[in-house]
Amino acid sequence: MFVILIANYTYNEFTADSFQENADQIYVLGNEEYIGTAYKIGEKLSSRYPEIEKVCGVITAWNNTSVEVLGDNIAVNALAVDSTFFSMFSFKLLRGDVNQVLKTKHDVIISESFAKKMFGNNDPIGNTITGNGDIVYTINGVVENFKNSMFRPTDIIMRVENMEYINFGTISEGMNNAGATTLFVQIAKGSDINANTEEIAEYFKTFFWIYKSKIYEKVIFTPMRDVSFHEDCPWDFNSNNKMILTILFFVAVLILLFAVMNYINLTVAQTGFRAKEMATRRLYGVSQVSAFGKMIFESSFLCFIAFFIGYFLSFALEPYASSLINKDIMLLENFSVGMVLLSVLFVVFIGIVSGIIPAVVISRFKPIDVVKGTYTFKSKMTFSKVFITIQSVITIVLIACSLTIYKQVEYMINFDYGYNQKAIIDIDASFVDVEALRERLEKLSSVKSVGFTHGTPFDRGNNHTMKVDGVDKSISFQMLFSDSATVKMFDIEFVKDNMLAEKGFWVNQTALDELGATDELKSFRSGGDEYKIAGIVKEFAVGDLVSEWSTGGKSPLLIEINNDLKNPWSVLVQVQGDLVKGYRDVKRTF
Repeated sequence: MFVILIANYTYNEFTADSFQENADQIYVLGNEEYIGTAYKIGEKLSSRYPEIEKVCGVITAWNNTSVEVLGDNIAVNALAVDSTFFSMFSFKLLRGDVNQVLKTKHDVIISESFAKKMFGNNDPIGNTITGNGDIVYTINGVVENFKNSMFRPTDIIMRVENMEYINFGTISEGMNNAGATTLFVQIAKGSDINANTEEIAEYFKTFFWIYKSKIYEKVIFTPMRDVSFHEDCPWDFNSNNKMILTILFFVAVLILLFAVMNYINLTVAQTGFRAKEMATRRLYGVSQVSAFGKMIFESSFLCFIAFFIGYFLSFALEPYASSLINKDIMLLENFSVGMVLLSVLFVVFIGIVSGIIPAVVISRFKPIDVVKGTYTFKSKMTFSKVFITIQSVITIVLIACSLTIYKQVEYMINFDYGYNQKAIIDIDASFVDVEALRERLEKLSSVKSVGFTHGTPFDRGNNHTMKVDGVDKSISFQMLFSDSATVKMFDIEFVKDNMLAEKGFWVNQTALDELGATDELKSFRSGGDEYKIAGIVKEFAVGDLVSEWSTGGKSPLLIEINNDLKNPWSVLVQVQGDLVKGYRDVKRTF
């Protein structure tokens, strides 16, 4: 059962997007630090380089965001894409014409599962979705659920022009969000886009700020099929690790190897009984070859029985296993004539491997030795010792690996980030009446405090890379805009207060180090703007320990404390007493 589940999972991951007809011609633009770029880069590249047949920018528009459908509010995920999306990728439209969908700005396509969830067996075409406050979108297509792809399942696909309502910076001419777009580039067959990367990098330096500022120097085009396995895979796409998949594959091989060894050990352990059986058959005229074949048939027959039982158990546990790894294992989708033939060959092979040693050991005994009782169990003991030794070594290695993994996970769970993380609930404030929510939450006895913030230390807030006057290099600051309740909730420690009469930014020691300044610094300038220093906060970790952006600790930080924060990204709720009860109270109120 485990072998079947693991084999299907690893097969799916290694063959992701194999159904994309143009996959060999599609690349994704990035630089030496991450895969991603600014949206406007696409049209500049396609107009300059004739080998580029088409480009398609993809941006995460909504992430668990509330919209109105059929009078109900529901949380959805949405992608904003170029009109070239369905001509570049081979996703199947179940409803709608590929040449007509996404034709106008407010046309949207919904997924098969979302259509079923909201409209049942009724036709969703022509129905509307209200989002971004009061923008009405019209459904004019249904797409088959994304499976076995680098694209994560999504509910809605819309035109990229709609980002003007969500985050205009992602599609602005100024290309402020220099990594928010995953830009797919389809080149003509036989072309080599990577032959032009140095020239493209020089071209970017003439207008693209992250290259003009020398923040990045390289242009890198990653083949589409390699993106999921890339260490800098965009956060909003499915990612995996070839080494982990390979390890998982070998775990399945070890499980199978243990089963084979156990079968051989148990069968050889029955040498005395089976030798008498074979001797009797030989005395009745059965040849040694036939006796050998009988043993192979037995092991193959048992393997077939085990395979069918394992397959049925795999189907039964597939939903649970999929939820554990947060990926679809898709046993039924992988079922085909080719897969059946491959499975049969696999079972026969395992049957032969499992049965060949017991068959050799048992079939070679001479009937006369068995009748006289002069045969020995030397071979039996040798085989048992070898297999038990191998199994013991593998078991010890696996136990050592398990202890190492346990200690690593324990380290991550107990890692001291330098600020309080306990009993805090982070609520996405998109399209929520935050003042009404705060008023109701503060009345709950299980709620200790409520805060508004643009970003948290854990999600890193917003990045602002700037060229500071008097500093040779650009500095990549993380910026948090939070009210005093949030700062108190995180128990952020203030090291020095400059006692400003006006608003300013609190900095950490890493920021001072990057600025080449001491704790006496009162302000710095960038692009004509002055950034006043309100004081210094004690160093704490920014980001988590495992994401692609993680520093695992220090980052230059700017914090503004603002008790009149408008349109916060998050509502933070600190609960007290019974945390489970507090969570449920907050959830019910929300």
